[in-house]
Amino acid sequence: MQINDLKLTAIENALDQPTPGNIAAAHKAVQETRSSTATDDQLAEARAIHANDDLEIDDDATVSEADNGYWVQAWVWVPQDDEDDSDVEAYDAPAE
Repeated sequence: MQINDLKLTAIENALDQPTPGNIAAAHKAVQETRSSTATDDQLAEARAIHANDDLEIDDDATVSEADNGYWVQAWVWVPQDDEDDSDVEAYDAPAE
């Protein structure tokens, strides 16, 4: 599970000043964090399609729902190369 600074602040505020509004905000932050964790079925499907020696998916991977599927957080292996990488082209992300 991942929790961002905004959610962490809401939880800290509820602990420091347990007002109804702060407690509600903290509860919402916890629920959003839980709902962003991939289900067992999503993990199994993602692993069946993509997992291999160079790509791993944690049991608590984050998931992001999309129109026709979902994105699952994964680890990609990048080997350390002792050779000069000057011939490797940099990846240019598409403009948004």
